[in-house]
Amino acid sequence: MIIAVLSLATLVVEPWHLETTAGPRFRVVDEVTRDSKEPVTAWEAVAARPPDLDEQRTTKHELYVDGRLVARPDAVEDSPAHVPVMAAVFTREETGHGDPVSVSAVYEGQMYRVRLVPGPSPKAVPQLSEKERSLCLAETKDIDFRSAAVQQYIEKNGLRRGKDEGVVDFGRRVYRNVRQSMKYKVDAPFDGRPCSDDLKTMVGHCGNYSRLAVAVFRANGIPARVQFGHWLTKSGTFEGGQPHTRAHFWAPGVGWVLCDTSIAVRPGGWKPERDLDIGFGSTRTDFLAYHVHGWLQVPTRHWGPQLQTHLQGIYLPALGGTWEHATYRHVMTVELKPAE
Repeated sequence: MIIAVLSLATLVVEPWHLETTAGPRFRVVDEVTRDSKEPVTAWEAVAARPPDLDEQRTTKHELYVDGRLVARPDAVEDSPAHVPVMAAVFTREETGHGDPVSVSAVYEGQMYRVRLVPGPSPKAVPQLSEKERSLCLAETKDIDFRSAAVQQYIEKNGLRRGKDEGVVDFGRRVYRNVRQSMKYKVDAPFDGRPCSDDLKTMVGHCGNYSRLAVAVFRANGIPARVQFGHWLTKSGTFEGGQPHTRAHFWAPGVGWVLCDTSIAVRPGGWKPERDLDIGFGSTRTDFLAYHVHGWLQVPTRHWGPQLQTHLQGIYLPALGGTWEHATYRHVMTVELKPAE
């Protein structure tokens, strides 16, 4: 079997461009409360810091412990992606009590609708930086596209980009194939597993779907990445939040194109829909991306870098006590206001 990563040396002029319009302003309070009923001397909190993307701009990111603002919480996790996060260490003496303790991340900004529309871009699209290109073409522990299983999936389904095939047109083929070949299961294994394991069962949730699509793109020399975040479909308070994962791929002259392969797929698998491409090309101003790379090595003072495969909330380990006897409550409050 020949394992090849194709290059984009032969570029096809894409007859598409992305159109951006302002959506709602948002304020999100993401809160985690830990209660272990055991002796605890210190806690460490690590929270996501949403990046600026075509579909979102953030104006505020703050971290609070028991309602008190943490000064200078910014940090960088230790994976090759160096994703910015917010981190804090606090002790029993500083809080004046033991568990329960509450940590909140506050995010404010504006959402944008991004639509893939016909016609070449009316303005120049910046090229992808070499750093981002390298990250989005790399084989990783979870996106093992050079594995025999992923390569066989690609060959079996004809997912090699044709010489004269546009990146967007190829992306649509990948989107439809993953969407129709996987079976949806909300509690499918994900953490700490490679993409090749998903192909043994063809069962997964949004995370499994997304990284399979990313694996196919990278195997074809097309930069792709996974977004981890939360739905912001309406204002309100939600127990546990509304986490979601979706993929994007890079088309030269176009930009980052959405490839949300699992959206609206029902348990058991894809069924014919009125709009098959509901998750392709166009965002709907209803998703806040927390970060765009998985398998983060989040920083902690007491334990060193700790692996977090998604970080769709707040990581809150404690010094003293045990994980087994701790309970966590996750509440997300969303406020959406029309764009000014």
